[in-house]
Amino acid sequence: MSAAADQMPSEEATDPVVPFDFEEPPATKNTGRTIGAVVAACAVAACVVGGIWIATNNQSEPQSQTRAAADVSAAPAPQAAAAADALTGKSFRGADLTGRNLSGVNLAGADFRQANLTGANLTGANLTRARFEGAQLVNTNFTQARLTRANISTALTTGANFSGASLGATEFGRPSLAGVNLSGTDLTEAAIDLRRQSLTTTTLTGTRLTGMNLTGSDLTGLDLRGAQLQTANLSGANLSRVILNRANLQGANLTRSILTAATLAEANLTEASLSGAELTGTVLKAVILADAKVAGTNVSVALPDLATVDLSGADLTGSNLSRLNLSEADLREAILTTTNFSGADLQEANLSATNASRAALPTADLRSANLANANLSYADLSGARLAQSNLSGATLANARLAGIDLRKVELNQIKGTLAGVDLSLANLAGLELRSMGFQAAKLDGANFSKAVLKDANLDRASIIGTVFNNANLTGATWTDGQTCAKNSQGTCITGP
Repeated sequence: MSAAADQMPSEEATDPVVPFDFEEPPATKNTGRTIGAVVAACAVAACVVGGIWIATNNQSEPQSQTRAAADVSAAPAPQAAAAADALTGKSFRGADLTGRNLSGVNLAGADFRQANLTGANLTGANLTRARFEGAQLVNTNFTQARLTRANISTALTTGANFSGASLGATEFGRPSLAGVNLSGTDLTEAAIDLRRQSLTTTTLTGTRLTGMNLTGSDLTGLDLRGAQLQTANLSGANLSRVILNRANLQGANLTRSILTAATLAEANLTEASLSGAELTGTVLKAVILADAKVAGTNVSVALPDLATVDLSGADLTGSNLSRLNLSEADLREAILTTTNFSGADLQEANLSATNASRAALPTADLRSANLANANLSYADLSGARLAQSNLSGATLANARLAGIDLRKVELNQIKGTLAGVDLSLANLAGLELRSMGFQAAKLDGANFSKAVLKDANLDRASIIGTVFNNANLTGATWTDGQTCAKNSQGTCITGP
């Protein structure tokens, strides 16, 4: 033990006074020593720790302390470690630690309330249960520090770096996060209020935000690639120009959020709610929207390429998907009631078992699409392209099929009838329509040339300008309710 240490008053002889005064003797400035390199006999009342003179308010600095600081590096490791552990739970309340190097130090339970730690380096420090209420933490470096159960509420954290820090049960309260780096951290157990916060200069790359409440917050322009945002509440949040590529947003609430020009390529939006979200210019390429709720959303203003997108089971009620590229999209069992698909490319899309009642599909390209067991009642398919599409088991009651070419569509396997359907100007030439029901259908200008309408029901159908050249009408019920005689070809011959 050095002579300097012998001159220090013992912990038993001197009661510590809080707060401490922190001064640095001229001879020890810029030594580069950390607070972990300490004299083993350092007392609470007065000592030199890494070139920092710690004294009570009424104690002056002994000259021998300079020598003690110079001899710190020669102190045996066990003694240095014991002295470092002696700092746990100590009070640095109100101290000026501006720019100090406290990296790797065990400061568990230490009291830094109202202390000035501006620019201090606490990289890798153990700050478990430490208190920082009201402290100045401007540009303080907490990289990889352990802050479990620490209290940072009411501290000024502008520009602080918490990257990779352990923040389990850390109490942040409602901090100012301007310029704060939270990359690589897990905020799921931290007590932090992120509602209606301005996070535009906050670094959240790789941050785990599962279940966090970010309602109404401004995240404009942030890079959130690969972010963990499962079940997070982002309702009303501003996510303009945010990069969310490959982010996990499963079950997230994005209701009424602003996603203008945001990029969500390959993002997982399974069971997410996008109802009322603003998607102008949003990139949704290869996103997963299975069971998502997109009701009332204008998706057509997003980048018009959703080819192969997974929307199975999604609720798209009233959404605008007009002119989108949805080729090979998976829309199985989706709710498409009143959804607008006008002009959309749905080639080879899977729409099986969807509820598309009253959906708008005029001029949509549905070639080779799977519409098996779909409910298309009252849907508008006028001008749509349906060649090679599968309508087996589909319901088309009162649908509008005006002007479409049905010659390469298997209509004899549809569920129910075509009663009330608008087939005006449609091309059904040569089709097998045996026993099909066309009751009260609008068939004006339709082409049934060479079609097989044997035993079909045309009761009360409108046939102004309809073409039946060489159509087989044997046993069909004509528009006036009469039965067409055997061998009726092109014209219904009524009689016994």
